[in-house]
Amino acid sequence: MKSSKEFLMENNLLPLKTYDVQSRSEKGLIHKVEYFGDGSLSCDCIAGCFKAPCYHKKLISEALQKQGVYTKSGISSLSK
Repeated sequence: MKSSKEFLMENNLLPLKTYDVQSRSEKGLIHKVEYFGDGSLSCDCIAGCFKAPCYHKKLISEALQKQGVYTKSGISSLSK
């Protein structure tokens, strides 16, 4: 029988990993970007709360892709 944590992770309800990303607009503010098993990313910034593309998800997505980790598309259209 699977644990509740395993169930949540397999169903993309619990992130596999959480990353801290420095805000570009507010010095000292750190945003949390979460990576889920289906390759999706979420961010706690204003844009991320509305499930819109954001700079923080873009940074993490690019870093993960360089490591050969799959991430869902839809965030590469943001400029650096």
